[in-house]
Amino acid sequence: MTVLRNKIITRSGGEEVVEEIEDEKTGVLPEVRKWGEGWVVGRREERLVPEEALADLELVSFGDELWGLR
Repeated sequence: MTVLRNKIITRSGGEEVVEEIEDEKTGVLPEVRKWGEGWVVGRREERLVPEEALADLELVSFGDELWGLR
């Protein structure tokens, strides 16, 4: 797998798959945009709830401990 600025290239069995990711050039991350859209209409994006953010932080913290970075 190769990750470039706007492309992800995977190779499997001699076959190469290139996935291009559109750059919106707005400076707003897709997660922030989804959160904002949900806030405006009064609906939560289930993947962006505080509990998911906490789980992400716990994972990062665990990695820091595992690799002796903390």
